[in-house]
Amino acid sequence: QTTVDCLEMMDFKLLSRDITAKPLASATLKQIPVHIDWSRVIKNSSDPLSELSQLIVSSLKKNNLTGFMLHHADMDTEMLNSLAELLKVFSEHQNMQGMLLKETLR
Repeated sequence: QTTVDCLEMMDFKLLSRDITAKPLASATLKQIPVHIDWSRVIKNSSDPLSELSQLIVSSLKKNNLTGFMLHHADMDTEMLNSLAELLKVFSEHQNMQGMLLKETLR
């Protein structure tokens, strides 16, 4: 809760957190859940693309907005290429729309 209080004092409007994290009370801070930790799956799964596929399908079925956590500093060329392929598929699908986190404030 201390984090939220500090962010509110600094006039932050948005906080993105893991979906499994305990909800924090805030009257002004919008909280966007992260459903898929891309880097964690890629690094820890024996079959990362299959696991990611399952997580993505499951999340899209349950949520209007599905958040991905990307650890840019940890992403090598192969991970960036895999992400680029997925984003290309998403961009070509009529029911998908990519957006920046700040666009969720609108």
